[in-house]
Amino acid sequence: MENGGAEFWMPNGGAMGALIRATDWSGTSLGDITRWPEALRLTAGLCLDSQFAIAVWWGGDLIQIYNDAYRELIGEARHRSAYAQSALATQQEMLPKLNELVRQVMDCGEAVRGYDLRLVIERNGYPEERYFTFSFSPVRQSEGMVAGMLVAAHERTAKILVARRLRDSDARLLAALNAAKMVSWEWDVQSDQLIVSDSATEVFGLSPGEVLRNSRQGFALVHPDDAERHRALVESAIAAKGSWHSEFRIVRPRDGQVAWLEERGMTTCNAVTGKVGTTGLVWDVTASKRAEEALRVADRRKDEFLATLAHELRNPLAPIRSAAHLLGEAELTAELLQRCRQIIDRQASHMTRLLEDLLEVSRITGGRLDLKKRFVTLREVIDSAVETVRPMMDIKAHLLQVKLPNESVLLEVDPLRIAQVLTNLLANAAKYTDRGGHIELDAVADDGVLTVTISDNGIGMAMQDLPHLFEMFSQVSSAVDRSEGGLGIGLALSKGLLDLHDGRIVAHSHGLGQGMRFTITLPLPAERKNPSPLYSYSAEPVRKPQAERTILLVDDNQDAIDCLSIVFQIAGYRVLTAYNGPDGLAAGAKEKPHIVILDIGMPKMSGYEVASRMRNEDWGRQALLIAATGWGQESDKRMAYDAGFDHHLTKPFDPREALAALAQWQKEKSSALERN
Repeated sequence: MENGGAEFWMPNGGAMGALIRATDWSGTSLGDITRWPEALRLTAGLCLDSQFAIAVWWGGDLIQIYNDAYRELIGEARHRSAYAQSALATQQEMLPKLNELVRQVMDCGEAVRGYDLRLVIERNGYPEERYFTFSFSPVRQSEGMVAGMLVAAHERTAKILVARRLRDSDARLLAALNAAKMVSWEWDVQSDQLIVSDSATEVFGLSPGEVLRNSRQGFALVHPDDAERHRALVESAIAAKGSWHSEFRIVRPRDGQVAWLEERGMTTCNAVTGKVGTTGLVWDVTASKRAEEALRVADRRKDEFLATLAHELRNPLAPIRSAAHLLGEAELTAELLQRCRQIIDRQASHMTRLLEDLLEVSRITGGRLDLKKRFVTLREVIDSAVETVRPMMDIKAHLLQVKLPNESVLLEVDPLRIAQVLTNLLANAAKYTDRGGHIELDAVADDGVLTVTISDNGIGMAMQDLPHLFEMFSQVSSAVDRSEGGLGIGLALSKGLLDLHDGRIVAHSHGLGQGMRFTITLPLPAERKNPSPLYSYSAEPVRKPQAERTILLVDDNQDAIDCLSIVFQIAGYRVLTAYNGPDGLAAGAKEKPHIVILDIGMPKMSGYEVASRMRNEDWGRQALLIAATGWGQESDKRMAYDAGFDHHLTKPFDPREALAALAQWQKEKSSALERN
């Protein structure tokens, strides 16, 4: 029988039917088509008759033939390499899974499926990754032996890609939920089945492997103080088939820590089954709650600080005003005049110290404080601090014990700053220790570290107040009633100064009425050098000018300038005054003063501009220019020097400081004249 004999048993089969009939099969293991065994003919006919993508793999080589639907499925590029060829040789991507499936069919005679097998095919002019599920059914000959298989293919690419995108989306959602500390959840109210996202473990603080499966477990996490309110809110929303928004605390099972959560949920209802459920999001807002609380505390402390500042400034102003009133009394004796002067001087010094403490803290927090480190002995620093607070302790009959190492201890520090720290701590002890109390300062140098402990048997402190002790404007309630004044910045300032020295400070108290103990540590220098004295004094008195000198005072504060002019007149100077920049320039051009003391912040023209213009005049180039201003930062001083000033005084300054500056200038002028 010729090839044409195949038409008797082979259906039309479309394009693939025609191709199969036209193919010379004698060169393959299938042999002449007219001699194909009945099982192959029947299976091939079934394949060509089917509208589904079906192939026949036959013989030991598994030569493949297929219908039009299968050809379209695998694409023309793969068709050209696969038709009439071994199925295993032309589908390498599916190995070794395909080998296992073929073995089960051919050797065991079992019908099997291969799910979501990957093939790279070219249907649109470029290679594409596609996924198929194959059904492999054994085809037996009359004697029952498996000779081939019928292969049905179903493409699953779209579903696989959708599932993959869903998985990726879920992964991204989970990552976002974890990053945002959020949990998504669904709750079937009827069955009480609860489904939560994997991020619940972290947000709720669950133990590893612990899963929330129902609402009872979920509500059990809510803090007892919030449980009733939160549950009532949720149940009310469900009853109204509405939504809710709630903030509540939970107690995390893993560590017992309290966390704040915010939740938004809504009720859902299945239109077919009528089932009521809920869905929503809950997220961790602990950090924002803490920040809100910190802001409230900071705001409260700010208000307390402003009230304290007003109080502390009024305290010295009251005796200053009283003393000023007494100065106008006709019966004022020399003794009373001296007392008034001392009162005003003492209270003005107190106000200056308050302002200086504020500026010091500002410089430290802003990183603008420059330390002037040098080598000095521990004893000198401690003696300076003790000398400062001794009058306060004597008034209250305190017993102060100071224990120092037998050998001299050398420090490399800014001695004035460390003395300031010790003064603050000793003054703190004196304030809060009753009359006749005991205060002890103990210093030990060991292993390159200096440890100084200052302890007292005063009012002590509650344990819960200790963590806030070194915060700005912190004043413990138990101490406020006993306080002798202060803004609550001394300890914060001390800690900042020690931090700049790479030191530490720790506070300890066993409770109220149990006294306090402060321990500070400082690194000791690795090398030893000769110490320099803590303070240097000049015994030379302020001398009156050898010849009449003219001073021009320029300030928009008339009271300040009038008082200062009296001081300089008594000191023997001829004094001129001006109350703004332009008038100061005019007075300078007319009188050509030897010395000019200028305020900086004035209306019409700043002190910087006035100084700059004066320096452009012949008389101004020879004059001594002093900036007298309330701006006392290092940057302010640099600006003053850049503008042409010779000296900078920060208000309120001691008039003696100004007189000393003038005397020094006068001395330098006299020496220059003598040399000439």
